[in-house]
Parts: sequence; structure tokens; C-alpha cells
Amino acid sequence: MMDRDKQLKLLKKYISGSRLKHSLSVEKTAIKLAKKYNADVDKAAAAGLLHDIAKDLSKSDRNALIKKYHLELTPLEESAPELLHGKLGALILAENGITSKKVLSAVENHTMGTDNMSKLDKIVYLADLIEPKRNFSGVKKLRFYAARDLDVALFESMKASLLRVIKSDKAIHPKTIDAYNHLLINHINVKLF
Repeated sequence: MMDRDKQLKLLKKYISGSRLKHSLSVEKTAIKLAKKYNADVDKAAAAGLLHDIAKDLSKSDRNALIKKYHLELTPLEESAPELLHGKLGALILAENGITSKKVLSAVENHTMGTDNMSKLDKIVYLADLIEPKRNFSGVKKLRFYAARDLDVALFESMKASLLRVIKSDKAIHPKTIDAYNHLLINHINVKLF
């Protein structure tokens, strides 16, 4: 695994300012969650720090990566290219020496989720939403859940995200629906019944 100084140097090539501060805060939150839920702290730190590496790509840089990796976009991804930053971020990290499949998966899935998320995927997804710099309606409730049950916190965060997307009349990515359904069927319903 690339050491943190090299990770930070790589990240600073792509983001700065408030986005960098957010990434540092996500890193700290991911470490805290990894310790709480017995996950690999180094991988959580790396994925948390690097999760938004592709968030500020210019349209031309984004299109160059899409072309380079022969990515076939869905109509939803074409209309909302900001959804691609997780996938593109994982590709940038892979080409810069990050080899951990778990770290790459956590970066790729931190925005939309996916069905059957790993513990690290869940931690980075949640850390991105609940880091201390976040201040939206309901974030305190999500932090409360995150301190008690990883799956419940993830489910509640996805539910809140889905409701926000629906209220804004935007399309929902199928991966998010799959992640929500998987959590509901395999984790939440099991705990309720």
C-alpha cells in the first residue's frame, strides 16, 4: 500500500481547498468507523482520504478517462456525469499504484453504493456522509446510527439519499436501488424479525 504522504501528494494533484479539507475529514471518520467495526484501519484511511480524487475533474479530463478505459455509460451517467467520480477515481488510483481491491471498491462505490457492499465499502460510504463538516438535516441521526450499527446507519443514509433524489425529481441510479434492497432484505429485515 502506498504510504500516506504519497497518497496525499497524489490527491493534491487533483483536488484542493474545501474538497481537500472534506477528504481529510472523511479519512478521520473512516478511521474511527474502522476501529469501531473491526475493519482494516489503513485501508479505511486510504479509501477515505482518496475517495473524491476524481470529483473535480474537468469535462475534458473526465471524457479522456472515459475514452481511455472504453467505459460504456448508461443514459443516466451521461446526463449526470458527477455520478462517475467514484468509478473514475478508482481507475486513477489503480493507474497510480493503489492495488488493494478493497480500497478501489470502496472508492468506486462511495457515492451510489452497490449490492452486497463490503464492510470497507459501507464505512467509506458512511464516512463521506457523516464527517463532521457535513451539516444537513438528519446528519445527527445518521451519526447516532453509525455509532451503534453499521448496517442500520447505511440503510438509513441510503433511505435519506433516495428521498432527497426523489424530492428533487432526479433519476435514481440502479446500483443505489440494488444496494438499498440488498440491505433491506439481508440485514434490516433480519434484525427486525
